[in-house]
Amino acid sequence: MNYAIEIKDLTVYYNNTCALSGINLTVAKNDFLAIIGPNGGGKSTLVKSVLGIVKPQNGEIKIFGQRPEKYTVPIGYVPQFSHSIHDFPIMVIDVILTGRLQRGTGLFHRYSKKDYEIAENMLDKLNITHLKDRQISELSGGQFQKVMILRALATEPELLLLDEPTANIDNDSKTQIYEFLKEINRSVTIILITHDTAAISSYVKNVACLNKKLFYHGEIELDNDIIQKTFGCPVDLIAHGVPHRVLKNHGE
Repeated sequence: MNYAIEIKDLTVYYNNTCALSGINLTVAKNDFLAIIGPNGGGKSTLVKSVLGIVKPQNGEIKIFGQRPEKYTVPIGYVPQFSHSIHDFPIMVIDVILTGRLQRGTGLFHRYSKKDYEIAENMLDKLNITHLKDRQISELSGGQFQKVMILRALATEPELLLLDEPTANIDNDSKTQIYEFLKEINRSVTIILITHDTAAISSYVKNVACLNKKLFYHGEIELDNDIIQKTFGCPVDLIAHGVPHRVLKNHGE
């Protein structure tokens, strides 16, 4: 099996607080994996561990057979929506071009013709070429998220990590983003942190249920027992082909 990611016995602490405990996970090349679980369950920490941003106390991570510090191909990463980034005075085309920067690039770097061709091709893929000279502060939430995804893809990655990329955006933008991700999944392995059940039921191939520990990793058919163990409460969450969820009443 050709794995994009192999994680063995991963444990992460923040000070004395356990964020992840004994995680074992393999992600096949060209998988489209959704990671679900409650807030504070370690989903973002897992992604940051793969990126090498967070250092684990125990365990091993390999990306296409290499340790994170040895893996030289850029990894595409879309963090959670940040108003501080959204308010930065920069044009759309320039945001996407920053995805072409290499480690150690100097302050006065000049982009090549190829860099501009790739950036403009990215804009065309999501039909937002008309926005290329607009300030990102003028964009809607959905437009901004499209730009951040294109910036991540401008690195020409083999692996794309997305942390809640469709939170708080309109349904039309969500559909466009997921259809686009489904298309690029032919050549790019995708890991998606999400609470969006439409994505889980309609687009992803596999699901990992995470709440400090990994409770499930496999196909998207989940039963109530797995969901209750993951979220700690009874939740009717996912049915294949049903793009919505119904929450049961919780006890006091």
